[in-house]
Amino acid sequence: MGLASLLPSFLQFIAAMNINKDFKTIRKILIPVIQRRRLALPTKNDLIFFLDFILDAVPDDTRAADLVAVIVFGGLTNLQSTFSSTVLDILNIPSLQSTLLPSLSQASASNINVFSPPPQSSPWSPLRAAMFESIRLCGPITGPARIIASPTTLSSDPKLHLPKGQAATLSSFYTHRDPEMWGANAACYKYDRFVEGDPPIGMPEYIPWGLKGPHTCPGRWFAMTTIQVMTKELLVAYDFVQDFVVKEEEKYIYSAGNVKRLEVGVEVTRRV
Repeated sequence: MGLASLLPSFLQFIAAMNINKDFKTIRKILIPVIQRRRLALPTKNDLIFFLDFILDAVPDDTRAADLVAVIVFGGLTNLQSTFSSTVLDILNIPSLQSTLLPSLSQASASNINVFSPPPQSSPWSPLRAAMFESIRLCGPITGPARIIASPTTLSSDPKLHLPKGQAATLSSFYTHRDPEMWGANAACYKYDRFVEGDPPIGMPEYIPWGLKGPHTCPGRWFAMTTIQVMTKELLVAYDFVQDFVVKEEEKYIYSAGNVKRLEVGVEVTRRV
């Protein structure tokens, strides 16, 4: 899917060939699941099934399967990149592992807050703050996207014309580095930036899960919880030493909406 964004429109069929092949494979798995779910009687418990929201809105089984595939693919891809960035940002500050370990030793599944910000006294708070800062800077999401309804000239750059029918999107990578929103150190990793409270998720200054409203990513709670739990388990079980400290301006390579992190070697030792 990333390849398609790098190709001119008349060559995007090349990327579509592999994408359509993947869709056909996924449909074989998902369509039977969707069909069984449509026949199932409504449950009488308090559980909310995400799939039901899609089935209510999309009557066609094939389209529903494709939508689930895109959501899962996009969600897990972004989860992988944000989790990796959270860990690597911590490792890039040699003393930060030792700073976080005392609180993480008290953190467990029983005292993690999933749907609401934890109190500052929570053992999860320092790691949660570091996670939000990594997500802010790694900018895995390009969006929200909108179709241009009529030819438009940007007021901020009159030389730039947006033709009708093209998609325009807001880059979280650049938005989250705007000094007007985040201060003079907007482009720098500050692990305790959010230790006193969560960032304004869904507001224009913090958009990794989109803007607040019906299109905000429904998997954000899963992502936040997963990143915290996996990072905690790694830091408690292993000691990590990077080959070298990466400068802030060298951490990421941004091109055509895609963000790539600079590779760096890491020595891993199991803690006694």
